[in-house]
Amino acid sequence: MSASILQTTPTLETFSQRFEHECIVGSEIDSCLYSAAIEIVEDTGYFEPNEFLGQKVSRQWQTHKPHNYRALAVFLNEDDDPWQAKPEHPRVNHKTGKEQKYESIKGRGARAFTPPVTVGIYRKITERNSIAQEDLWLKLLVEAARQNELDTLLQKWSGSGASQLTIERGAIAGMGFSSSSSKNFIQNQALEKLQKLLQPNTQELHSLQQGNPTQEVLAALCCFVANLPSRTRVPNFWKWLEQRVDIPLILTEGGKKSLCLLSQGYVAIALYGARGGVVENEVIGGEKVRKLKPELIHDLQRFAVPKRSITIALDQDDRIKTIAILNQL
Repeated sequence: MSASILQTTPTLETFSQRFEHECIVGSEIDSCLYSAAIEIVEDTGYFEPNEFLGQKVSRQWQTHKPHNYRALAVFLNEDDDPWQAKPEHPRVNHKTGKEQKYESIKGRGARAFTPPVTVGIYRKITERNSIAQEDLWLKLLVEAARQNELDTLLQKWSGSGASQLTIERGAIAGMGFSSSSSKNFIQNQALEKLQKLLQPNTQELHSLQQGNPTQEVLAALCCFVANLPSRTRVPNFWKWLEQRVDIPLILTEGGKKSLCLLSQGYVAIALYGARGGVVENEVIGGEKVRKLKPELIHDLQRFAVPKRSITIALDQDDRIKTIAILNQL
């Protein structure tokens, strides 16, 4: 066989490199989304992964040595709170005799994976659902106007990747901006125009507070949003999703699956397992008892509302026990 047609896998020396390759190449996760949602925690000899997971590390660890995970690939929620971690060196579950491929944070209970979403992914989601790209930012602008917090919001926006904006010719047509202007200058112009238009006691501010922005305000906002770098993190994406009941939601098992679906423009939330979205037990008098009526975990309650389409997407499994669990959903 000719060497020219041989396909070789690059040598990946570190766990970080291997896991990134596994996600981006193997699971087709968007590279910018991966960077936003995954953090690597390495053991430098002080058992940082163990402490990160909430495990107690004894001061006499020389004689009671904890498990050495070597490194963790941590799945982060939008608020940077860790959801789950994949260890480089998994421990063995003594009950099943199998490796514990994933670890959750001790004491956190059942949680859903709601990762940070980048502008590039947000654009795919809005396009798939026929929603204007500026919709999320417009809702933030309206809310800030009603609460007299416009200056604070626009100041935050002034740091939204201003030095990395990508400006396309025609994106700023009709606003009096030059397509040859510097990237920083163009974004600053858009924000300055918003500030000028939305001065106290102006018709533009009043209209915005009513949820009906003028064409000039909308044009400046669209210019700002259209030129944000793809890797910029979207502010409060999941809060915005609460309000958009017209966007379908997919529930799945495993962080990589949800990141893969998000990379294609589908809104997906991952759970620890098939029944990871419900609370089935409660503590009464210091004892754990089964609830008479299971309820959704808090992370899902805000999305499970009338008129929202929710799809449960899980791996097909032939095991009788797993089928029985799924039939109860």
